[in-house]
Amino acid sequence: MNAARTLSWIRRGVLCAAAGLVLYGWRRFDVVTLPEGARSPLFGIHPGDRLLIDRHAEPGTEEEDWLYRDAAGALLLARTKAAPPGHATLGPDELWLEFEREVPGLSDSRTSGPVARAALAGRVVFVLPRAPP
Repeated sequence: MNAARTLSWIRRGVLCAAAGLVLYGWRRFDVVTLPEGARSPLFGIHPGDRLLIDRHAEPGTEEEDWLYRDAAGALLLARTKAAPPGHATLGPDELWLEFEREVPGLSDSRTSGPVARAALAGRVVFVLPRAPP
């Protein structure tokens, strides 16, 4: 093979790999913007911030931020914690999710109990703060 043909194959390989990475990212991740009028139950995350969400993450450790759907179908943002003493052991498909601050009208695992893994929308991977006004 001559050098031009080799470079052509290398370029094609790089383009295919880049396209594969883009498709993988598009399938696995999502970007969610918190509405301007919302009030985040987690410190450090504010209305207008954009959240990079891993839709296929598996719950692992405590102190992970998650988006999940409550019984009414609303998307909520909470952090994984250990279940408090005296509470029944969590099942294999349950998580204990808590807010860091109280939000009127919303309840976390302290009042509603454990959250099923099926209700998880995704783990927050990265927070991109909103641009200053």
